[in-house]
Amino acid sequence: MLIGRNGLKPVVYMGDSHEMVSAKILSLFINSLFIFACYTISKLDKKE
Repeated sequence: MLIGRNGLKPVVYMGDSHEMVSAKILSLFINSLFIFACYTISKLDKKE
């Protein structure tokens, strides 16, 4: 069976969903890096 009782997507779409998941993780990673950079810059500004 391609579709289980849990409502799993067909195997055909597994690649697409995996790409979407990795894209979400990548955007989250970039977001956290950006926030961290802003935080460090503001701390450096306060020191001076």
